[in-house]
Amino acid sequence: MCGQLFSHSLRSCFFFPASTANVKLVTDLGIIPPLESVPPGWWVFLVIITGIPIIAWVLGFSAMGWGRDSIKFAVDMADVGYYTMFGIFCTMSTLYILDFSYWESKCMLAIKNTLLLLCGVGFLVGTFFMAADYPYVQER
Repeated sequence: MCGQLFSHSLRSCFFFPASTANVKLVTDLGIIPPLESVPPGWWVFLVIITGIPIIAWVLGFSAMGWGRDSIKFAVDMADVGYYTMFGIFCTMSTLYILDFSYWESKCMLAIKNTLLLLCGVGFLVGTFFMAADYPYVQER
């Protein structure tokens, strides 16, 4: 009895569909899109695309020893990270003030996408150059 009461209260709290008819109704209304299987070729493609950067990272920074040289370079150039992050902050603030989410013309969309891409890349570069602040980096 207690188990039935508990499952009923959960069903009413979280709006679980009680029957398959409700599930069909929810999918027909477009609330939950129907699931489609991904072709096997796409799985192979996604594994290759995500695997290449990981393998390159491990080979470049672990096996070949470039990691120590790169971190030393980043520690020496730590100010670049702060300037980069400040530039990203200013760029994103300017885009926000100019309501970039409402831009519709092709030219403005190209500018917006280019600036967002540069901010994303700049964030990665800025984080790399802030290596002097990483707790595990020690001066040797």
